[in-house]
Amino acid sequence: VSCEIVGGPLLDFNVIYREAALRATVSWCGAGTWSHQGGLRILFNAGPALRVSVGDQRYLLEHYDSLLVDEAVALVIQDSPGARLARITLIPL
Repeated sequence: VSCEIVGGPLLDFNVIYREAALRATVSWCGAGTWSHQGGLRILFNAGPALRVSVGDQRYLLEHYDSLLVDEAVALVIQDSPGARLARITLIPL
């Protein structure tokens, strides 16, 4: 048995959380700047390596790296060809 997935490999991404305690949102994005009012943010890099600035801190996220951000500061994702980033926000209820 063989098969071919049209459009490349399949990436299944799930966020599991307690609905009674948290509200979660997931958005797929590329480069840009995002402000945030509160809650935890998790960045998951599904693409090639990219640079992320969180306030005064700078990070290099390699393929499949994650970054937990618990500060209400702007995130700056530097443009990178093929950038594919999941931005997960967790807000306590």
